[in-house]
Amino acid sequence: MLLLVHPVVLGSGQHLFGPDDRARRLRLLESTATETRVVVLTYEPKQARG
Repeated sequence: MLLLVHPVVLGSGQHLFGPDDRARRLRLLESTATETRVVVLTYEPKQARG
């Protein structure tokens, strides 16, 4: 999963994931900030514990 995060000066954003979504099951692999201050985040699903 690849997310691009743009800076916001005012306001509140819209949530990408709800409280019951699987966002908590993701592991951040890489984060990179661009010259335009956009942050590129790369995630992968977490491995199930078992």
